[in-house]
Amino acid sequence: AGPLAGPSANRSNHVSPTTADHVRADLGDQVDLILDGGPCRVGIESTVIDLSGTVPTILRPGGVAREQIETIIGPVAMFSGSVDSARSATSPGQQSTHYAPRTRAVRCTHCAKKAGRVILRWPSSDPEECARIFYAELRQLDQMNADEIAIELPPDEPRWAALRDRIIRATAANG
Repeated sequence: AGPLAGPSANRSNHVSPTTADHVRADLGDQVDLILDGGPCRVGIESTVIDLSGTVPTILRPGGVAREQIETIIGPVAMFSGSVDSARSATSPGQQSTHYAPRTRAVRCTHCAKKAGRVILRWPSSDPEECARIFYAELRQLDQMNADEIAIELPPDEPRWAALRDRIIRATAANG
């Protein structure tokens, strides 16, 4: 069996859509039909695993955490770093800059208010809830015509790995 590929409802290197309205705004007349099943229940993209080597490797952390996978198949490695944008990635989301809003975005531990800045803070200590709303919140802030979006980094803990990955890539151009 070879790789599995599926169509994507989002434009590369932009904030991922989590509702049919987001897809419509991004793709417009490029698609004939958009099926609306309601907002995404997970929010961030899927976990991508490479099983072709001797040790399974998570190429992109996602809705299924590393710990959940390891309880089923045993130890897995994590892809770290990024792929040069001139090269073909083995998985979506491996470029250093990805999932980025149009507005300049920065990450911070304790984001301070300042003129022209809007801040994305987490309403909960539940990483699943925060992941579910991340892209919708980021899109909303991107439409506010602010000078900058400051995104608070959640704790550097395994259960926050996928969301931290998306934040780091969304802010990679600006830090």
